[in-house]
Amino acid sequence: MMRASRILLSVVVLLCSCAMTPEPSKRSEGNLELSIEPLREGDVVLSPSIFIDDDFIGTVSARKPILHMKRGRHTVRLELPGYQTWEREIYILGKGNMQYLHVRLEKVGDQ
Repeated sequence: MMRASRILLSVVVLLCSCAMTPEPSKRSEGNLELSIEPLREGDVVLSPSIFIDDDFIGTVSARKPILHMKRGRHTVRLELPGYQTWEREIYILGKGNMQYLHVRLEKVGDQ
């Protein structure tokens, strides 16, 4: 009986803490859609690594071009072996805005 009471109390505390967590504000988040060239080299699919504010967040592909980001200034960096590193500072507007960033990666040695 004592154990059941503790479990019930734990569940109630957990549910209350979830209910009290504020919902993210659309004003504090925005979306960034990346369009990257090239994403193919012949039959090979390319997957550039993406870093936001020096944190690796994954690879970019045609299937996952949209990032959900906090409002404010961010540094976006793309790395792909055999290509020059691409880096820009952007500002996410928030308020549910969708921002677009078109990137053309240049091969190392190409001018």
